[in-house]
Amino acid sequence: ERFRTHHGAQVRAHQDEVGHATGEYVERVRILDLLIRLWRPSVVAFALNGVRMGFQRPTPVTDVMGFSDGPLDVPGGLVAVPTPGHTSGHCSFHLPAAGVVLTGDALVNENLLTGRPGPRLMPRIFSHDWQQALASLGGLASLESRVILPGHGRAMKMPIEEAVAQAKDRLAKAGWWDR
Repeated sequence: ERFRTHHGAQVRAHQDEVGHATGEYVERVRILDLLIRLWRPSVVAFALNGVRMGFQRPTPVTDVMGFSDGPLDVPGGLVAVPTPGHTSGHCSFHLPAAGVVLTGDALVNENLLTGRPGPRLMPRIFSHDWQQALASLGGLASLESRVILPGHGRAMKMPIEEAVAQAKDRLAKAGWWDR
């Protein structure tokens, strides 16, 4: 909201995410879910940083323009790919001509709570709907890509189908603290 106000930027979000962006509803991690993981120093650091940045008091955006699935009317041939789960309206983006997928929080390359690297889903506590987050991996796996730009962790130079397979394998082997 601050960027929109100060710079006159137009804020756009997937139509299923507009209510979240405007504060009509909020989907975020529950404090209790973080508290039971505070035995891990990396979770303490994550929680303190989140409190410092005000994650419990998000500022709603007052003017959001929604878009739907598919190609967007922006330069570069950007294609919106719905990947709900992290939030109800989470959306990834595909640049087919460049072979790039921006996955946001649908597929990341680092566990936020443990610091462990590698393609994976966000920990379960960061998903509004865990089953939907799992299902969204299938939609990502079908995209043509050579580069993946996740919301967390380093860029990945591999086909997204391979990254999704690694994420599913990690999930099958993960303990409760890594899910």
